[in-house]
Amino acid sequence: MISPGIVEAAICLIRAAEEGRRVRDFPAGFRLVDMAMAEAVADLVAARQGGVLGGWKLGGTNPVAQERAGIERPFRGRVRASMIYESPAEVPWPDLLRAVVEPEIAFRLGGDLPPCGRDYGIDSVRQAVEAVLPAIEIPESRLSDDHVMGGLGMVADQGFAGRLVLGRACRDWRRLDLGALRATLAINGRPVEEFYPPPSTPK
Repeated sequence: MISPGIVEAAICLIRAAEEGRRVRDFPAGFRLVDMAMAEAVADLVAARQGGVLGGWKLGGTNPVAQERAGIERPFRGRVRASMIYESPAEVPWPDLLRAVVEPEIAFRLGGDLPPCGRDYGIDSVRQAVEAVLPAIEIPESRLSDDHVMGGLGMVADQGFAGRLVLGRACRDWRRLDLGALRATLAINGRPVEEFYPPPSTPK
């Protein structure tokens, strides 16, 4: 049974998205106490919003990121199909609650990885990946920058999943050194930022 607090928190996030605003706290001082509760809010938001699932955002995939966010394991967020664009793309500025862009690597699976009662090993996951795509993530946060919910609030808010622009798929991706890839951000053709992999990025 879903608790009234989780229902109210989900409704709060849904209304914020519909009204194009951001909130600092949940109603009546409702507090998230663990990942399971935060994921329950995210699941209920997704169920009530509906729409076709286009993919998943994964975050907190290393201990450093988890410690920074105050969470104990990686998180996931749903990306609806209506929020995925093929490059080149134009995203209307007024529709964005939080105008941020991040370079990402997207993975397209060639088949499902169904529950099997244990964690999948890296080799099994690699075999399931059909293609790798350069991507631009435009995170969306229904929570204000000064929100009081910490990392669990981010998990409840779909990991701040928003829009995703996908580039050309690379099917021969195993020849690439994904840990050494770089990205350049340019505005009107002028480079403004370089993104380098951290020294500890595994290859």
